Amino acid sequence: FVFAGLLFWVGLKFLRTYFVQPARMLPRAETANIVCVAAVMKLGGFFIGVLAGLVLALVNIVGELAAMNCVQYSSTARETRSNAVRSVRAEQLLLQHGDSVLVLRLAPGFVFFATSAQLLHLVEERIHSVPPPWQS
Repeated sequence: FVFAGLLFWVGLKFLRTYFVQPARMLPRAETANIVCVAAVMKLGGFFIGVLAGLVLALVNIVGELAAMNCVQYSSTARETRSNAVRSVRAEQLLLQHGDSVLVLRLAPGFVFFATSAQLLHLVEERIHSVPPPWQS
């Protein structure tokens, strides 16, 4: 009876240390990953649980990266200039038609399929909202 109580106490301490305390610190999605991996390991075995953990972690990372904004700064060529030396005529052209040029500074990180769709949407929105210079 004493041995069973000791084993029960050690098991509860193990659950508290490796499940309850990390669950308080981690985001809900990662806590759900831990619970799913533990359940899959119980039902399907260690190897299947590791594969499920890898797949769930990959889905979690893609979701977090897709939620990030890939554009750090957006302006026009009238507001933002490069360090290139231009002639007076080129400067006048930039002042005259600078609003038709979109300047995007991308945030540091990865541009991949989810964030590139966001970038494409931003550029298409700009194309459809500003008339071309030959129509103005």
